[in-house]
Amino acid sequence: MQEAEFANFFGGFVNDFSSFDGEVISRRYSVPYLAVSADGSARVYSDSSAVASYFQAVVDRYYEQGVRACRYRDLQLTPIGGQCALASVTWDLLRQDGTVQSTWRESYNMHRASSGLKILASTDHQA
Repeated sequence: MQEAEFANFFGGFVNDFSSFDGEVISRRYSVPYLAVSADGSARVYSDSSAVASYFQAVVDRYYEQGVRACRYRDLQLTPIGGQCALASVTWDLLRQDGTVQSTWRESYNMHRASSGLKILASTDHQA
């Protein structure tokens, strides 16, 4: 697995995020999908509509907080066999004026599906 492939994936994620559409964002995730928060709580979403609903609630909350875009940086990639990897990035949520509203680090268990890279699980942690 090449770092450029993951950079393209997360670049596409940034574009999808700008739609503020949970359905669009959810297409980057496998089902079932496991989300682990920084506090250690975990949720499993067992179908595509549940993943889309989860992300719609997330982006709606961000939008209400004044977020209008995001960016990623500091990609670290650890291959796990030939078809899977652990990818970690730092996320910045950006206000309309480009200032940072919040920052955190997130790690993704990913695999290569027939349709491209997909996220199996994500874990939020401190930046």
